[in-house]
Amino acid sequence: VLENLFKNSLVEKNNQTPRFFNDEQKRYIFNKCGPLFEDKKQCPGYPIGKCQKTLKFEECQFDHIFPYIGGGETLVDNGQILCESCNKKKGSN
Repeated sequence: VLENLFKNSLVEKNNQTPRFFNDEQKRYIFNKCGPLFEDKKQCPGYPIGKCQKTLKFEECQFDHIFPYIGGGETLVDNGQILCESCNKKKGSN
């Protein structure tokens, strides 16, 4: 099971990982992102530290830290949670 978190079984052209995080990866990313406040996590913000909204799992946007479009892979080590507005601000930066 852990193996599925760090690699994805669906590989796209040019040996790139898929564009979107799978459900297992999302749950892992959610759990690794800071302390839990009941069933919520805190958005780290974009830029970092500027948001602090608390998010339920269902409200999270799962973002590539190093953008997919720039070669960032869809792996848990390259994933973070953001709220919708911070993810839009970040864009492909």
